[in-house]
Amino acid sequence: MIIGFNIAATALTAIQESFAINTSNISNAMTGAYKTRRAELENNFPFLLSDAMTDTIDDGFDAKGRKKRVYEIGTGVRIADVSMDMTQGKLDQTNREYDMAINGLGFFKLKQPTGETVYARSGVFKRDKKGYIVDLFGNRLDPAVRVPDTVKSVQVGMDGRIAVVYPGNDSQPRYIGQIRLAVFDNPENLQALGNNVYAQTESAGQLHMIYPNQKQAGDVMQGFVESSNVNIVDQMMKLVLNQRNFKISTKAFLVSDAIMKAGS
Repeated sequence: MIIGFNIAATALTAIQESFAINTSNISNAMTGAYKTRRAELENNFPFLLSDAMTDTIDDGFDAKGRKKRVYEIGTGVRIADVSMDMTQGKLDQTNREYDMAINGLGFFKLKQPTGETVYARSGVFKRDKKGYIVDLFGNRLDPAVRVPDTVKSVQVGMDGRIAVVYPGNDSQPRYIGQIRLAVFDNPENLQALGNNVYAQTESAGQLHMIYPNQKQAGDVMQGFVESSNVNIVDQMMKLVLNQRNFKISTKAFLVSDAIMKAGS
């Protein structure tokens, strides 16, 4: 019954990790632009047993010409991958002039203070001390956009064009830059780094830098932010299911222990 212990142990480990992913999704239900994670389970490589006898020729048949029967015994389960659901979350209106949301495909390209490039769906931006548009963690929009100190307002078009208005009754908007969106072939394969940013990976496919509202890139919506795409009802159902599976696997572990004690 040692194999029974091992199978039950793999189930408990996989369920515990799945439970952690499920809990993380629920805790981030209010995190802007958070993307739901999902545990992808797969069965472990099985044992193959045969009722072949010693006088069997290794051709699939025994000495009497009877076809050997092969039995497959499972060895448990494991988490093969943790995938991300990159579907768009709901857009919430904030009316803050530096907040931006992407309605459609694409990511904001950002430059970290260390010089590394990252990508984000979250568009909660602000103006830093030097006038550059940055996110909450100090990552600058790339290409960088600097807003002069004396402007009265900032306007961002759906095509990503950024203009400013200076004080004065006859002041016209002046163009100071334009956002370009990063579009990946397989965005679900980006690497999550925390702080609402992602790193490019080889499996994410080719990177396309596209102006908003062109080709497959989405629109930029000023005064909006994207909310999490977590479905609370679905996650709560999975939470209950994980709890139930954990209890059943624990009982299987205890039954294997009882059988071993009875046979000793």
